[in-house]
Amino acid sequence: MNSNRQAVAGKDGYFELSETIKAFVDHTCLWNFYMISFMLMEQSDVKIHMIHSLADDKIPFCPYFIIPYVLWYFFLIGTVIYFAVFCPSKKEYYQYLGTLGVGMTLFLLISYVYPNGQHLRPDLGSTGGGVFISVIRFLYKIDTPTNIFPSMHVFNATASCIAL
Repeated sequence: MNSNRQAVAGKDGYFELSETIKAFVDHTCLWNFYMISFMLMEQSDVKIHMIHSLADDKIPFCPYFIIPYVLWYFFLIGTVIYFAVFCPSKKEYYQYLGTLGVGMTLFLLISYVYPNGQHLRPDLGSTGGGVFISVIRFLYKIDTPTNIFPSMHVFNATASCIAL
C-alpha cells in the first residue's frame, strides 16, 4: 500500500479512507432526496384517509414517551455511522443502505398513492409545561400526524436491528 495514502485497518485487511468518505456522501445524497420528498409530501393539500381503531382510544397520553421517540433518531444515526465508519465490510454498509433505501422508497410510494393520517395528538394546553411537553410541542411543529402507514420508524428500526 502506498505510504502517502491514509488507510484504516479493518478485520479483512485495509480499506481506504476515501471509501468511508464516499459512503457518507452516498448516504447524505440519499438522505437529502428522502427528506425533500417527505417534506413535499407533508406539505401537499391532498385529502387524507384517517386511520383509527378502538385500541387508539385506549392508549393514554404519556409525555415521557418522547424519550424513546427521540432515541430512535440517535439509534438510526448511530447504526449508519457504525456501518459507514467502523464496520470492516463496506458490502454490509451498502446492503444496509440499500435496505433502508428500498423501505423508504416503498413508504414514499405508498404515501403518495394512499395519503393517510391519525388524529391522536391531544391538546397540549392543559398538560402544563416541562421539558417533555416542550419537546413534544417542537415535534408537533416539524412532523405532522400524516403518512403514518406504513411506519417508516418501525421499518427503519427493524432493518437496523436485523443489520446489526
